[in-house]
Amino acid sequence: MPASVARSYETRVMSIRAALLALSIGSARLLASREASADPAPATVEAPSTDPTGRGVAVGLENGLWANGFASGLRLRVPLKPSWGLTVRALGVYRQRDVVIDATYTGIGSLEMYGCTPVYLNLLRIYGGGGPRVGYRLAGPGDGEVVIGGGGQAGLEAFIRPWMSFTFELGGTAGGRDLSGGTAMTAVTFYL
Repeated sequence: MPASVARSYETRVMSIRAALLALSIGSARLLASREASADPAPATVEAPSTDPTGRGVAVGLENGLWANGFASGLRLRVPLKPSWGLTVRALGVYRQRDVVIDATYTGIGSLEMYGCTPVYLNLLRIYGGGGPRVGYRLAGPGDGEVVIGGGGQAGLEAFIRPWMSFTFELGGTAGGRDLSGGTAMTAVTFYL
């Protein structure tokens, strides 16, 4: 590249840099002058709700990964005390190893105890629990097989309304050759 072209290129780059610097300094001065002239508004923080959050019997629709399959189902949560209670779950777990053969569908029921924190800031609650699980192979290899096991999970419940939340939980399950492993479930829960 000839020296005159290189100097011309460097001159253009320097002028662009100078223009950008002048623009940013001018914008900062303009914003500072507007902020100084405006009356500062007092800072306020509002709670999402002042109503009691996440109390009473709840029904949830859940789905996610269950061992090496996909699960969806219903959960019924019945508080016995403010910080603990019982959860009844009914799940359908679908698992497929091969596209053509070896797909299974298992129905699972569980009765679990749970413990939970209060709802912090009317927004978040931490919980955990577990218990026995009984499954029945509805379709696939081992059709009619009864699977007995157990498991547990820990989760975070995020409230968007006093009567509605989303849950995100991780756990583990044991019970039979293809229903043992980790779980990662989500749910939307409605408090009645």
